[in-house]
Amino acid sequence: SRQAAVIIATGSPTAVLAVKAATSTVPIVFATVVDPVKYGFVDSFNRPSGNVTGINLLSSDLMGKRLSLLLELAPQSTTIGYLSGPAGAPVFEDLTGKVLAAAQALGREIVVLKVRPDADFTEAFATIAERQAGALLVGDFTSFADARHRRMIVELAASHQIPTMYPSRMYT
Repeated sequence: SRQAAVIIATGSPTAVLAVKAATSTVPIVFATVVDPVKYGFVDSFNRPSGNVTGINLLSSDLMGKRLSLLLELAPQSTTIGYLSGPAGAPVFEDLTGKVLAAAQALGREIVVLKVRPDADFTEAFATIAERQAGALLVGDFTSFADARHRRMIVELAASHQIPTMYPSRMYT
């Protein structure tokens, strides 16, 4: 109703789909970590069609590669911790599914630790220690990216002396 020239939609697939449902004429630009074709934002990568286009960070497609690289760092690890966002959100479930599939292909067990954005990560790291995970893969979630959470994750990984792969250099 405000006659926007363009709409920027970030975050969850629900937000992008809600904006897409609201207009078929105003250009919509998304930035997301989920597959825009799978979630119905666009028809294809090559020809998105309609009024929706955007940036996909393709992190879900890189989860297998990230896990493989982590295992080069800690090849003796048979159990790997995976720090994920809370259950239920499509992006968390999609990324967790990719990690589980990659782990199965590599013959490794994954301990999925679903952490709410407002949660203390201490409990998740206690589970990692209890399950004797030999390495940790941190999911690429905006809820983990604020400075306080990043610092907490890095400090806990260091105190547990667990090889950890982070989603971005912001952590290091």
